[in-house]
Amino acid sequence: MNEAFEECLKNRKIIPFPRAKGLVQKELAAAKDDLAEAKDRLKNGRYKYATINSYYSIFHAARALLYSKGYRERSHHCLSVALEALFVQTAKMRGRGCSITDTTWFTYDNETCDYDCQNSEYIYWALTSILGTQDYPGRLEQIGREWRLNTREKVKEQDPAVYAILTNPEYKLPTVLPDGKYKAETVTIQP
Repeated sequence: MNEAFEECLKNRKIIPFPRAKGLVQKELAAAKDDLAEAKDRLKNGRYKYATINSYYSIFHAARALLYSKGYRERSHHCLSVALEALFVQTAKMRGRGCSITDTTWFTYDNETCDYDCQNSEYIYWALTSILGTQDYPGRLEQIGREWRLNTREKVKEQDPAVYAILTNPEYKLPTVLPDGKYKAETVTIQP
């Protein structure tokens, strides 16, 4: 088994689950239902919810694979690590793009961080990478388990949609790093 999978087992983010194999069909049915819902929402212009349902369809299909091996996840990151270890590296999944964890650039793994929190984390990492904060020798080694796009160029290449949003002048987001040198303006408030 690979080191990342062993770490997930050690930290109980992937656990043996005796009932797992009996739940595979239930997870596949949930994946199918979510996919149907995603298609319907997409057809009706409900793009945000189509994306959410698509994600859950993928999640339930991935969970069914993990269940088939007798495990349960307690982390979305460790779910992808387990799929890599149990299916990709054992040649049970083949084809173009079968490396899961090697192509994932954001793997925030904090159980207390919900989707809103993860969105904030993603924006933080993307914007600070675009501004150059994460681009110095040794930094990728420090943050690579959580964030791999540590330069402006990597964000622009791997996630062009987020890059376009975060660099669009219309949104008035920072374009330079703070340097601690600020000018104060005097403001007078009239009663």
